Amino acid sequence: MDFSEFCKLTKPQYFGYNKQSWYLKDLFKAAGIRRDYSDDHLKAVFNGTKPFASNMKRHFPHPVSIDSIVAFFEKYLQPEYVKLLADAFGIPADEEKSLSYLSYALAAQVVAFISNREETESENIVPDKYEEARVRKEAGVYKITRRLYDGDDVWVEDRTKKHAAAFYEDIHHTWVIHNQGSVIWHKRKLVCANPEETGRRTKVFEIEIKELQPGKYTKIATDFNARGQEGPFTIKWDMVDENGNNCFPGSRNIFDVEIDTTFGN
Repeated sequence: MDFSEFCKLTKPQYFGYNKQSWYLKDLFKAAGIRRDYSDDHLKAVFNGTKPFASNMKRHFPHPVSIDSIVAFFEKYLQPEYVKLLADAFGIPADEEKSLSYLSYALAAQVVAFISNREETESENIVPDKYEEARVRKEAGVYKITRRLYDGDDVWVEDRTKKHAAAFYEDIHHTWVIHNQGSVIWHKRKLVCANPEETGRRTKVFEIEIKELQPGKYTKIATDFNARGQEGPFTIKWDMVDENGNNCFPGSRNIFDVEIDTTFGN
């Protein structure tokens, strides 16, 4: 979809506005725009007669903070329009319709439009981001307390984080890693943080992460072997940049894998 299609789905009246230009002005303000545009220009962007292109996107901060955009949608989205708007973006009918989840998903879509300066179109990521918000809420997922790069964020699905295995059993582990922020991941790696403790349990100690745009996710797999000692054991991992700096210092357990080894399992 292009930005005007997004605007046509997120009608101003859903947010208590009676003018397209006022709606966009406040939305762009929440996204941190550093230039004022006339009402006529904003109306043209809303309707698609002027593209939401790089000459306008360059006036936004890079990276864009998603938090203030989420706050905008949460504040102004009228509850009676949540279901209608969720349906319009293709969120499954059997999903709980939540203003909070939808606000996050819409904000992530706006960030995707702004962050890609070269393209005027973006894949509809609202359904995936809505599901992500729901899963994170229900799972009580960790919060990133420190980050090397402003605007960077990550979410790792933890449904396969823990493994139970018999001695010497091979374990295939897959990380599903989401680029939650507004920073492009370039030349990053997962690096084992406790290699001296893992012994032969870990066959690979560094894993390349392909370049990943904001709003996208990747799957990375490796194999472990349940050997050494009986009981629980944690293989610790960090994400590092091309200079070996920890991208999320102090945020322990994000990428860690837990193996509980037993005899005769």
